[in-house]
Amino acid sequence: MGMTFGRLKNQLMLTAFAITASAGVSYAQGVAVGADKATYIEALKDIEPIVLQSQTAGGPGGVTAVYMEDYAKALEEWSGGKVKLDIAYGSAIQRGENSPAIADGRLFFAAVIPMYKPSEFPKNAAFATMMFDPGHSPLVSVLQYNAAATDAAAKTPELFAEYEAEGIRLALGGFPGLPMTLFCSEQRDTADKLKGAVVRTSSKAHAAQVAALGMSSMSMPYGEIFEGLQRGVVDCALTHSMVYTLAGLNQVAPFASLADKASFAGGNSGVAFDMTAFDELPLAVRQLVIDRLDVYYEGQVRGYLREAIKAHKAIADAGGKHTFFDEASEKKVAMSAAELVETARETGPFEDNGAVVDRVNEMQDKWYNILTDLGYVDQDKGWENVTDWLDPETIDLKPYVAKVYEEAILPLRPTE
Repeated sequence: MGMTFGRLKNQLMLTAFAITASAGVSYAQGVAVGADKATYIEALKDIEPIVLQSQTAGGPGGVTAVYMEDYAKALEEWSGGKVKLDIAYGSAIQRGENSPAIADGRLFFAAVIPMYKPSEFPKNAAFATMMFDPGHSPLVSVLQYNAAATDAAAKTPELFAEYEAEGIRLALGGFPGLPMTLFCSEQRDTADKLKGAVVRTSSKAHAAQVAALGMSSMSMPYGEIFEGLQRGVVDCALTHSMVYTLAGLNQVAPFASLADKASFAGGNSGVAFDMTAFDELPLAVRQLVIDRLDVYYEGQVRGYLREAIKAHKAIADAGGKHTFFDEASEKKVAMSAAELVETARETGPFEDNGAVVDRVNEMQDKWYNILTDLGYVDQDKGWENVTDWLDPETIDLKPYVAKVYEEAILPLRPTE
């Protein structure tokens, strides 16, 4: 018989040993780095089926589900059907932030957003204020920003320790997603048009940057953004393209503005495993769930590109436009970002805040050079006519993802 990891954690240890003992599989057995699908299938052919519990906020095939579904398919295929990811949709197991359900065993693998729980994850939450998108091109900035953040997170042990203190194991961290953009009911991209506008923000860092532009910020739950813009309670919402399309904001805010070479603070999300359950899995299964994080990563980044293009089209269809701030406003955004980073360097929660800030900056440069070498910089033609040259469904991300695996996923792969 099989075992569902996550739903029956109280039986985990006994069952895990029973699975391996009955199958004659030792915990010391694993597969080599770079093992192909056939090798994995052969290594796992004698274990009993294992079901790993997960969940996603949306429905099947939705924007928040597709990369989890891709990951589930990869696990099943690469294990010869022995390892399955059971996905609960619509946050059916845990409402809100997932970390409690991962820690108590209801979930084996799910997304975690540290910024939602800064008291439990102060270092991971602060990490977001140390990361700023170095530019806003449609392709390179998304690839660079996410890879640099994930790579920097993988090389910052304090972030992992903070997760482990909560009983969960960080799998991929740092994901800032898409660049934060100012979506407004009318075009606001010059200093005089920005001044005095009321903006929905979701963090202290965003409130500080909005204030630097002469705007007022208002905290507002995600579900109220549309109505707030519709009724004129707020003039703009500072968010990203995924929220924009999910909330249908193109109907009430068809004008998008952002800085060209500066940015608003990004997010910091990731995915994590139930630490106890992970440690009790056979070695080859642990290696598999780590190795196939490349599929999860590719699906998430491709989803970011997909949502950015979808938002761009929705804006155009609504009669709006996508513009950059004027020079004066661009400088204010850049200065506010620099001030936030400097504050994080001086007062952040890390043992050596400066080292973390420097690491993030180094990763930005490192990944721009990697993207140049891989040819993505030459592919990026900017926002003008972006739908003519960027197709999120067909662009080849394999070389990029292979490098992310090498730099940020492979070091997490267990060997014993």
